[in-house]
Amino acid sequence: PEQPGFPDFITDNDDYFVTRIGGAPTLEEDSYRLAITGLIAHEIELTLDDLRMLPTTEVLNTLECIGNSSNGSFVGTAEWAGFSLNDLLVSQGIGLGATHARFGCADGYWSSLTLEQIEDEGVIGALRMNGDDLPAEQGYPLRIVLPGYYGVKHPAWVTEIELISGPIDDLYETSGWDCSPPMPVDSKIFFPTSGTEVAAGVPFDVGGAAFGGTRVA
Repeated sequence: PEQPGFPDFITDNDDYFVTRIGGAPTLEEDSYRLAITGLIAHEIELTLDDLRMLPTTEVLNTLECIGNSSNGSFVGTAEWAGFSLNDLLVSQGIGLGATHARFGCADGYWSSLTLEQIEDEGVIGALRMNGDDLPAEQGYPLRIVLPGYYGVKHPAWVTEIELISGPIDDLYETSGWDCSPPMPVDSKIFFPTSGTEVAAGVPFDVGGAAFGGTRVA
């Protein structure tokens, strides 16, 4: 029998899962500012136009909610585009003793990354998603994307990046979650589908996909 093909691995923006701690805040383009503070040589506030003028970096990334159940729907893949966070921080002069960045968000959420993660893991400040401006539900105008890690490490509606001298608990870690591990390997077979009969000795195609951490196959 004819086998189904692979699905479209890119999740449409309208179908991408949404998790948040409250309502989606409304941030206006003209008044938006990103403040970079803390252990940085040049504290600065950047407009959205300033961020858009930075060199563009793109990443194809599969993201999963840390609370997603087995075979749950809180997972999606998108093409994110924005700027290299490491390049931006280096350009402003990372201060002596800085080890982490804390991200403050307009909805009251916060999380943090090590500067080593920011440098080594290809972290971007995402301004666009699947070719469009970042949707309001996905964190317009700025969301942090850390490939290979759960959504708790992808703060949305970011308004402040503070460089600090040590680790802090992320919002969900104050409730007992461990937000630090990368996503484990997960996989799915798309074809043949369950219950499909195959004849002995006759070749047939098997197709599937896997992702985990920064590995996608």
